[in-house]
Amino acid sequence: MNSSATVKELATALAIVQGQLTFAKKDSKNPFFKSNYADLESVWDACRELLSANGLAIMQFPGDYVDGNMTLTTVMTHSSGEWVAQNMSLPVSKPDAQGAGSAITYMRRYALAAIVGVVQADDDGNSASEKATSVVEKAPSITAQQIASINALIEQTASDEAKLLAYFKKPSVALFDRNQGIQAIAMLEKKLGESNVG
Repeated sequence: MNSSATVKELATALAIVQGQLTFAKKDSKNPFFKSNYADLESVWDACRELLSANGLAIMQFPGDYVDGNMTLTTVMTHSSGEWVAQNMSLPVSKPDAQGAGSAITYMRRYALAAIVGVVQADDDGNSASEKATSVVEKAPSITAQQIASINALIEQTASDEAKLLAYFKKPSVALFDRNQGIQAIAMLEKKLGESNVG
């Protein structure tokens, strides 16, 4: 994998996206295996708005046809200028335009799902959306505004971020749930108030 020198802003945005992702619906049929799968459109539908709302974009570039393989480069970019990229290749079943197109579509679907973290789920009634909703209700993800407030308060109070993360048992502020975000802000605001009084 290749990336920009830093990916902090990108990782924070992606953590928010992944905390709110629903499932990609398996609404296409594979006649050979008699099974359903989530096509490229379904994977995009599951993540497009969340990516855009958090300053993330996906770019996918078909590469050369070499020794019976098609190549694809997938790049995730953030509005901060940070980016990550990964190449992949896949054998082409038939050496013609249709074979190349099928391979590219297949790689685009799997690469998009992998880089964003989209999973597939059967759409029996509204079970997929109900499962996603129940997860969000149990632990709503931290908001971008909460993350910004915590980072600002850490700086204003000269607090040790590592100690704060250890207290909440999380490797990053972006992985706090919403209640932890509220608690962290309250703790830091209390510390700020005490330092101002002093």
